[in-house]
Amino acid sequence: MSALYGTIDGARGTATRCGHRDLVTHAACWDGAVRVALEHDKKTNSTTYRIDLVPWHGNGDSRLIAQGTMGKQEETTNDNR
Repeated sequence: MSALYGTIDGARGTATRCGHRDLVTHAACWDGAVRVALEHDKKTNSTTYRIDLVPWHGNGDSRLIAQGTMGKQEETTNDNR
């Protein structure tokens, strides 16, 4: 059984993907993309997340938006916008 799930809704309907320990997705346009990564942390047996702006086909900037642990209140954000 998969521990992680990702879905995307688009013109051709909904697509779902499963991940056992890691899952990465990109949502992109001509000006850049947002990358969301979920990863299993073996040390704490928890799932961490990281959200970044990333270039897409040579366009856009790289910048951390947020990272933390799923289900926890604490979060690290990059306020250098």
